[in-house]
Amino acid sequence: MTEKTTQSVANLGYHAHIYYDPAKTRDVAQRVCAAIGEQFKVEIEEFRDTPRGPHPISNALVIFKPEEFERVVPYLMLNRDGLDVLVHPLTEDAVEDHSGYAIWLGNPVELKLHTLPRGRGGRLPSACEIATTLTPVRAPGSGTARPRRSVPTPPPERGTHATEHPEPAAIT
Repeated sequence: MTEKTTQSVANLGYHAHIYYDPAKTRDVAQRVCAAIGEQFKVEIEEFRDTPRGPHPISNALVIFKPEEFERVVPYLMLNRDGLDVLVHPLTEDAVEDHSGYAIWLGNPVELKLHTLPRGRGGRLPSACEIATTLTPVRAPGSGTARPRRSVPTPPPERGTHATEHPEPAAIT
């Protein structure tokens, strides 16, 4: 296994860039994004009516977790309504994410790869940015429960038992 292959396995999510012409096909892109948003666990960040970063034309950004890939991408394959779509992972190499690791639905758009960082770039799915869980706790001096965010414990090291790890610290 090569070094790059090892790094590419650490996928933190996906972006789907749905390209459109603001004057002619923005409404088509809005319909496609609305349907995706209703059917799948995705985030529609925004409609970018002007070029931004490596993307030389307007696009809508759809962000989703790795476990949604098998549902979102086949849907886009069949329901992109003639729009071109770039789907790429979010690894530790933004240039490779947009080139070597990318897949195109429709016609590829020539990207401005020189604008990308050589490290991780792009917004992650919200749940990947800070992994937290909500646990009800009692507010001091009151009988009412309020949510508490807690950071999950790391997996046990090889050869140890989960009971050897302390409870996660509470973030209040």
